[in-house]
Amino acid sequence: MRLIRAPDDLVNKLRDACKREGKSLSDYVAEILEQAVASPLVKKLEPKLPRKEKETEEAIDDKSRLFKSLQEEMERLSSLRKREVKESILKELSLKEAGVYKLAVPGYSVEEIGLRLLMDPVEVQRILKSLVDRHYLNEYLKPTALS
Repeated sequence: MRLIRAPDDLVNKLRDACKREGKSLSDYVAEILEQAVASPLVKKLEPKLPRKEKETEEAIDDKSRLFKSLQEEMERLSSLRKREVKESILKELSLKEAGVYKLAVPGYSVEEIGLRLLMDPVEVQRILKSLVDRHYLNEYLKPTALS
């Protein structure tokens, strides 16, 4: 074990402090070291490694939650697309109404229907309102029991 020689003025200050406290130099230095180890500054440095692991776990949890919600949304959308259109109803509708009806039943948005049929979304909305008024679709754009 190597000893490091402290400057004389530091040693003198320590001796004076020991005399005031009525303690030996070794006891006084040991007390100072214990306080340093117990200080909040040292305690704050200790948990850095576990915090990094915790952040990694939280990031993994966030990713898994995100993927789970995306998967649920995809399942919901695919269940919407599975709704079948009755061909007998299409015979009662005009060509534009039939096209809009075919895409509304599976759950496509007004904008999607407009893009697929090359129609103005306002016109699509007007046709959907007409289909709802005539009870081919309900207000949630699902086929009614009558249709």
